Formats: sequence, C-alpha cells, structure tokens
Amino acid sequence: DHVVLALGAVSNYLGLRDVEAEAFDFKTLQDAIRIRNHVIGLFERADREPNGDVRRALLTFVVAGGGFAGAELAGGLNDFARGMLAYYPNVAAVDLRVILVHSRDRILPELSDSLAAYALDRMAARGVTFMLNRRVAGARRGVVVLNPPEEIQTETLVWTAGTRPHPLLDALPVDRDRRGAVTVDSCLAAPGFPGVWALGDCAAVSDAKTGKPCPPTAQFALREARALARNIHASVQG
Repeated sequence: DHVVLALGAVSNYLGLRDVEAEAFDFKTLQDAIRIRNHVIGLFERADREPNGDVRRALLTFVVAGGGFAGAELAGGLNDFARGMLAYYPNVAAVDLRVILVHSRDRILPELSDSLAAYALDRMAARGVTFMLNRRVAGARRGVVVLNPPEEIQTETLVWTAGTRPHPLLDALPVDRDRRGAVTVDSCLAAPGFPGVWALGDCAAVSDAKTGKPCPPTAQFALREARALARNIHASVQG
C-alpha cells in the first residue's frame, strides 16, 4: 500500500574515469574494512622498504573531499596509522602523511565557520595535512594529480568528494531536483504520488528550521525515519 524510497546515494566521480579506477569508495562498512586492510598491508611493505622515497609514497594517504565523510575518514585514518607506528620499528613518523584535498577554502561546509575552523586546527595539530582550494583532477597507478597542477606520489586515494542519489531513481516518474534526489513535501511524501514517500540521501528534504537541504548524516536520516513512520501510521489511520 505504501512505498518508501530509501535507496541512499552512490559515489559520483564527476566523469573522472581514471580516478574512479584507482580510488577507494567510502560508502559502506565493507569499504572501510578494505581501506583498513590496505593500510595495514602498506605498513608491512614500508617496514621492509629500504628506499626512503618509496617508503614515503607507501605511507602517503590522500582523501579527496572535506565534507563529513572525508573529514571523519582523514581524522580516523590519521589516528589509526600513527597508532601503528609503535609496531613497525623501521617506519618513522616523518614518513607518514595523511592529506585531505578539498575544493573550497574551508572543510565541513555543513557546519558553521567556527566549528569547521576548530576541526581543522585540531586535525592539523594531530598531523593531518590540508590542501584547500585544490581538486583531484586525475590519477594513475601510484600518482594522484591535483588542480592547480601538482602530483602526489601515493598508493592510496579515497574518494569522498561527490555523491549522487541512487541511479535506480532515474527510472521512476517522481519529481527530482537537479541532483536527482526525490523532491518531497514537509511530510516526506512525493507530491502527486499518493502512498510514495522518500527519505535519506536519495531525497531532497528541507530542514524545517533553516529551510536548507538536510545534510546526508545519520542524525538527520534517523529523525526523518521516525517522522515518516508516524506519518504513514497517521495516513493509514485516516
């Protein structure tokens, strides 16, 4: 009787096929496990690598995108990697770099300026390197290419710089915004389609307090889910 569209989002590589071929996704728990195992493998290689340049490239980790996902990943990866130094006597802290590349002049655009600045300062103090007003423009095995032009020698690129609603929505007749997300009213219902609802990353949900689009975070999705459950119940009860 009712259909809830909760398909989430997928990575959007903005047409950069070479980046898509080389980068790790960071959308699921399985993606996180793959990255973790990859990092451990690189430490194993670096511990046996006599060439300093090669060792530094192995221990350089690039995260593309400074939103919630990218900032959280860069901070967590930095803490995880620096905690591993104690177990690898041939790896020095100076060899380790976690680089966050972001196209804007500040990270975490979903937050206020003061909170974003505080997060950057704290992460920088813990060892994260920030490259702001830069974009990942390309990639090939062992190299990430930035714009403005610069090349980073690395074996790890994680993409968090763009997402789009699930492509299955393209086949549905519901109204969508320019990102492809299902437009919904204040009750999370799809206008013109009784019994069709949408929430989460695949829906264009407005924050009732600010009127701005809700950010793609678990905190908002959980509240949307509770509201939608109540609304479906109310709809069934008349």
